Amino acid sequence: MESGAVAMNPTIRLSVRALVEYAHRSGDIESGFRTAAALTDGTKAHQRVQKQYGEQDEKEVYVSAEMVMDDLLFAVDGRCDGLLADEANGGFVVDEIKSTSGRLPESVDETYPVHWAQAKCYAYMIAKDREQDAVTVQLTYVQAQSEAERRFRQRWTRAELERFLTEMVRAYYPCAVQQVRHGEARDRSIKELPFPFAAYREGQRKLAGAVYKSIAGKRKLFAKAPTGIGKTMSTIFPAVKAIGEGLLQRVLYLTAKTSARASAEQAFAMLQAKGLRLQAVTLTAKEKICFQEEVRCSKEHCPYADGYYDRINEALLDLRAHETLITREVVEVYARKHRVCPFEFSLDAAYGADAIVCDYNYVFDPRVNLKRMFDEQKRRTAVLVDEAHNLVDRARDMYSAELHKSAFLAVQRAYKGVHAGVHGAAKAVNDHLLAQRKRIGDRQRESVRELPEELAALAEAFVVQAERALLDGGAGGGRSPAVPGVQAGAEAGYASEEGLFALAGSDESGGQSATSGRGSGGLALASAATDGSGSGGLASASAATNDRDPGKLASAYAATSDHGSGSPASASAAARDRASSSLAAVEAGQSDRDSGSLSPASAAPGGHVIGDLVPADAASGGRGGTAPGTPELLELYFACQNFVRAAKLYDERYVTYTECERSEVRVKLFCLDPSHLLRTMGKGYRSTVFFSATLTPLSYYMDMLGSDGEADYSVVIPSPFSREQLEVYVSPMSTRYQDRERTKEPIVSLLSRVTAQHRGNYLLFFPSYAYMEDACERFAAQRQERTDADDMRIIVQSARMSEEERERFLAAFQSGAGERVIGFAVMGGIFAEGIDLVGDRLTGVAVVGVGLPQVGFERDIMKTYFDETGRGGFEYAFQFPGMNKVLQAGGRLIRSEQDRGVLLLIDDRYLQPSYRRLLPPEWLDYTLL
Repeated sequence: MESGAVAMNPTIRLSVRALVEYAHRSGDIESGFRTAAALTDGTKAHQRVQKQYGEQDEKEVYVSAEMVMDDLLFAVDGRCDGLLADEANGGFVVDEIKSTSGRLPESVDETYPVHWAQAKCYAYMIAKDREQDAVTVQLTYVQAQSEAERRFRQRWTRAELERFLTEMVRAYYPCAVQQVRHGEARDRSIKELPFPFAAYREGQRKLAGAVYKSIAGKRKLFAKAPTGIGKTMSTIFPAVKAIGEGLLQRVLYLTAKTSARASAEQAFAMLQAKGLRLQAVTLTAKEKICFQEEVRCSKEHCPYADGYYDRINEALLDLRAHETLITREVVEVYARKHRVCPFEFSLDAAYGADAIVCDYNYVFDPRVNLKRMFDEQKRRTAVLVDEAHNLVDRARDMYSAELHKSAFLAVQRAYKGVHAGVHGAAKAVNDHLLAQRKRIGDRQRESVRELPEELAALAEAFVVQAERALLDGGAGGGRSPAVPGVQAGAEAGYASEEGLFALAGSDESGGQSATSGRGSGGLALASAATDGSGSGGLASASAATNDRDPGKLASAYAATSDHGSGSPASASAAARDRASSSLAAVEAGQSDRDSGSLSPASAAPGGHVIGDLVPADAASGGRGGTAPGTPELLELYFACQNFVRAAKLYDERYVTYTECERSEVRVKLFCLDPSHLLRTMGKGYRSTVFFSATLTPLSYYMDMLGSDGEADYSVVIPSPFSREQLEVYVSPMSTRYQDRERTKEPIVSLLSRVTAQHRGNYLLFFPSYAYMEDACERFAAQRQERTDADDMRIIVQSARMSEEERERFLAAFQSGAGERVIGFAVMGGIFAEGIDLVGDRLTGVAVVGVGLPQVGFERDIMKTYFDETGRGGFEYAFQFPGMNKVLQAGGRLIRSEQDRGVLLLIDDRYLQPSYRRLLPPEWLDYTLL
């Protein structure tokens, strides 16, 4: 090996952290329970230690080195926490600081080799740059709560350090070679790649050009393009071309539903058939792709978790050597071959891929977004948001959170006499919500524009106590396997955050590195286990607090790091005092052991800490049994984390509402306008393209999706299809709730008549399941009276259909079949968008109603908010979202130039100007029935 730059060699740039993590990956997946220690804890620990440095000492020292191995140049850099004067040896000491919420190592044998590896790499760079024959390395461990410190030192010569770095680079070399060869083949293939179809459809070239221009110009694009134009290819193709031109490193294709993911996979497959060599990975929800009957990620329960990091590097090399389109099926084949967890495997593969096909959550939800994608990578990444109209309501769910009194009462009862801390903290919240119910009285509900600071403080205190219970291993401090129910955490949007840095240390950008507790490897990440569920709330990073100070518990949530939503909300002094009073009995008399003994673990970039989950039996004398209600405790723990995080995001775009029904009390921090948070979460990417056939009106969606105003691009593509392909009928019968009983029978008669006159397969969309089921019964009854209905089959959408049931429903619509199919479905449901029934698989669509959301407390609150902000409350809360459902349902009909069909719109409001202006131009040439 040689030192120094060689211009002709391909360059591999990577951080010290990434290098040593790769080289040291070994061990098992232990993704059990993670505490919620704040990111700020690790930062403050670093700052506290660095303040002790002398005048001759340096902090946050940037270091780098270049090394040639065979035909590759490795440029490795990083930032060491401290460079101290070594008075004993007359040189330097490289200080690497690691913080933990657990116990400190007692000896060098209990420290982590990867920590020494990171520091030794820094030491070599210091020795080379400052011409030192030897350098001392110091690991400084800090206990986050007690602020106790412990230091360990070792000394190496420059030659020893160079050999060590050489070993690290040699371990990484096969991956680097593969990376370089793939990049060269990919770029050559992109330059020669033609558009995969013989010709562009009308408007398709315009959309593709707008996407490329937005990527080149580093802008957001809002694109309204009609159904059937080929939006998926029109966005992916120019993004791939941008990779070949060096504008991009990666493309993220985001979808709301699994069916849309399949369209993206098909587009990449078509490009591959034309010669493209590009690696695209599809991410599938953990609970869907897991090989086990029960999702429990520990070596005791899963052979694919046992030794995962011993095998993952080889598995990735094998996968990347032989595959480019890495779908769920491909992931499963290689995961079984190498006996690795398919979910973690797909994530590891994704971070090295050129394209990732995944859910909205991976970019916009702070709980589960791709934490390993640092700022430099984001600046070279384009985000393509498919069916972007869905993101508005999904984002409201992401950034909202709620608590229920019944959950606290259940945990309070389950932990009485089992864990005093959990019992007392749950009782404090339950008592607070009980007081709110009494205060609200006969009103039953209340909406206010202010943060419930006392409740947020009590929820924060509950998080602290729940962590202690979930991590407490009994009197002996032993660590037991994860208890049943631990994966509730993954189902709430958490999955493993495995990494080798088992204690919090600064990364090369000055942030905190994610770590795991037991030699597990992998890079820092927070992975998603959800798949389009849109479950409400944010996973929080609660502040680790002084174990003995209830006042600090009450205000802890205000001390956590801000995520760019404005200043964090602060608990008032009165709220802190009330919470402190409520918790005084909880804290009094608890043994030191009740604070919990964490295994070495670290704050991840999102604020999470990894540790092993053990039974909650603080009062059981270390018997090792599982406390009653442990799954309930874990579920409530995450709910409180979500609530605390939403409290930090709380601003004028939120409202707090309380609903009381019998003994239940529900308090929700409701995000009325998610645009600011969507804008914040999307920052840093080179370009984001929001596209859909139904961004109508465009100004509304630009507003709600976080447009930066005039800095953004927008494009509207007209329909490429002729009006002759579509027969549109409008029936002005009222479908308003108060008129439904009167008009239901005539509407069903009309549906029977239209489906008889224009024979073929139909989808009939209704505003609710109840309305649909009633109409279906009447339709079936009328069918029995008809003589021409023998070849008719009626199928009905149900509320909770499995994937197999959905596929059977769609498979019933066959081309040229002797049997006609009449499908009853719900607007806004799984069959209203993202499906293609081309040709005579679908003859007609009927849309009953204008899709308005059901009137309710939340929608009324939204209407009031948008009225107050001058944006038209009825339009923003009801009309625009409702008509979007209509457009999506009607868009199922014409999907290609050969399609012909009948569209029936039933509601008198379609004749009103405010609704007519929201219809596509090709729908306006209708016949009135």
